[in-house]
Amino acid sequence: MAVTISAEIGEVLVGNRPGRSDALQITVYGAVGVAFQDLVAAWQVYNDARAQHEGRSLDFLD
Repeated sequence: MAVTISAEIGEVLVGNRPGRSDALQITVYGAVGVAFQDLVAAWQVYNDARAQHEGRSLDFLD
């Protein structure tokens, strides 16, 4: 079952709006800001996932 959360990423990050309720749900981030801001957000998510040993590693150069 699909669940739609209509919130800004900052609202979810600071806890003002709910995000995923379990690890099996998938989050889709719709980037609409300045490219540099999107890169910073992606880098934070990437580093958090690595620190928690979550996600998959992809080699885009292979």
